[in-house]
Amino acid sequence: MKKNSLKLFIFLITLGVVGISLIFGYRAFIRFQGVKQIAKILSSFVELEIQIFNGKFEPSTFKVKPKEMIVLTLISIEGEHLFQFENSSLNWVHSEFKEAGETRKFTFYTPQEKGEYHFYCTQEGHREAGEEGVMIVE
Repeated sequence: MKKNSLKLFIFLITLGVVGISLIFGYRAFIRFQGVKQIAKILSSFVELEIQIFNGKFEPSTFKVKPKEMIVLTLISIEGEHLFQFENSSLNWVHSEFKEAGETRKFTFYTPQEKGEYHFYCTQEGHREAGEEGVMIVE
């Protein structure tokens, strides 16, 4: 009987160790998967910088992929400006610049649909003076 009790005790200890290992191993696996997802997101974004001058954007055209994460930095080099996309799906990406040196940063996903997405300055006369550009999703 004592031998059977010892075997049962060893079996239960082994089962407990295996169970604990599985639990902690699973948690570590889940944590690792989360880290992989974060790393994937962080490595897959595109940083763009647009400088805004009186009468032009530099660059005025850029190409991106559908559903790509963009970190867009807008820098007013001179004058007052009101940056905005024409497409309603990007309406929230807009900003007002009161003076030179102001910077704004937006993080967004590009539209799923391929095409040209125009942006411009809504200040009176600025678009007509050439202050417009296009984001090409291809």
